[in-house]
Amino acid sequence: MAAGKISPSQAKNFIARSLRAVADPHPSGTTLQKLWKHFDSQCAYCGLELRPGLEQASYDHLVPAGGNHLGNIVLACGRCNEYEKLNTDWDTFLRRKAATPESYRERHSRIVEWQKLHKRDHSQVNQVLLEEAEDCIQRAVRSFERELCKLRAAKDKASAVRRRNNQAT
Repeated sequence: MAAGKISPSQAKNFIARSLRAVADPHPSGTTLQKLWKHFDSQCAYCGLELRPGLEQASYDHLVPAGGNHLGNIVLACGRCNEYEKLNTDWDTFLRRKAATPESYRERHSRIVEWQKLHKRDHSQVNQVLLEEAEDCIQRAVRSFERELCKLRAAKDKASAVRRRNNQAT
């Protein structure tokens, strides 16, 4: 995502993911190599060929609030992950995105196979810590929204003053 092009909605999403990752860490780099291999270095949704380390490649959560376990993460291009799928159910998005019924079936089965191979081990997740993270996220997002409203009001006020000054001259 290009600098300066992050919307408030995206910023809130980043805040939530960053805080949630404290309680439910992202998979390590070596673990993510399995993901690249399973998806043949292609976006799980559109099939775009991806290369590690380039900005075009990202990791998408199949279920947005489903946690950072490997079975909930797929390889995705930036367009699918950041601009098109957003919080849409992954299967609904895949149906819409696939060019043919065959490509839908192939990509769907690859994702489902990935999920089966990497089911979440709930014993490794501290539910109390996750609940605390969710409370923290709610407080942080409310604070962000409050400060955003103040900033927008200040911007509107400055614009009104500028308009009055321009009309006076």
